[in-house]
Parts: sequence; C-alpha cells; structure tokens
Amino acid sequence: MLLLWGTFISLFISLVFSIEESHRVVVHHPYQHQQVISDSYIGLEYGIVKGHSDQTPSEDVQIKFEWTQHNSTASPLQLDVHQGFSMRVLGTHQQHYAYQWKTPGCPFFVRYQPHQYHFSLLFLVGTNHTIQIPLDFTLVNVTGLHCNNKMLNTTQHVHHHNASSPKSATKYQTMTIK
Repeated sequence: MLLLWGTFISLFISLVFSIEESHRVVVHHPYQHQQVISDSYIGLEYGIVKGHSDQTPSEDVQIKFEWTQHNSTASPLQLDVHQGFSMRVLGTHQQHYAYQWKTPGCPFFVRYQPHQYHFSLLFLVGTNHTIQIPLDFTLVNVTGLHCNNKMLNTTQHVHHHNASSPKSATKYQTMTIK
C-alpha cells in the first residue's frame, strides 16, 4: 500500500512539473466567430504565459489567414498575416503581444464570397501546434463601380451556420507548448 501511495505521489509531482515547465499561448483577440468587417483593421492579441522552467521555446508564433470553400475536400488556401512573434517571456510570468491586421477588401471577396467560404485565423507555433479562430465577415466599405456591381449578389445571401459548426461562447483559446 505504501509503495502504491509513493508511486502516486511521484507521478503527481512529475505531472505538475511538466505542466509548470510548459509555456502557454493564449489568444485574447479575435474570439471565435467574431464579426469582422471587410477592408478594416482588426486587433490581433495573444499572450505567452511562462511556465516554471526558464527555458524559452525556440519557435516563433506565426499568424495566417485561411479560407476553405463550403463542402469542399480541397486543401485550404492561406496567406501570411504576420510572422516572427516571439515566444520569449522576459522577466514576468506573461508577455503580451498585439498587432493590427487590415482585413481583405472588395477584390478578395468578389472572388471568395462569404456565403461560399469559411474563414479563419491560425495562430501557429512551430509545425505541431495550432489555434484556429473562425471568423464571420461583414462586407462594408465596398467602393468603386466594379466592386459594387459584383457584390450585389453577395449582399442578397444570408450566411447560415450549420449544425456541425456551432458558435462557441469561449472568448479565449489556450495552447500549451513544451
């Protein structure tokens, strides 16, 4: 019995230290299914929560914009939003990072209309860790005769979420990095 108790305690201590030594990425903004306006700026904010260890993960955080056509098996399309955000936490237990990103405008949405595509921001750390934040776009500031004529059909459609993609009330996404 004493041997089992000792094994349990050593297992518990090693689990706590492995959790404590990890750095965590917490995305504060945007949140899941946030309404985003086309051709405007959106704040991207995330924090790195320092684990118990002084070791800093060697990876940087990259942010990508991804879109996939509804009911398609094709690979998603992506573009770089920002890269090189550091995982360093200097002197404190949390480091906060912020970046302003200008969302795509009319020419993009003429080709990739919101009623036909899913849009997400991906926060990538290294090659194995990803936080995906789905976004819902509202088309405004569509200027120019060419864009207005092309976008008339888009504004008449209503974007519905199907049962397999429920909206989440969670405002923060967390990922642990070892």
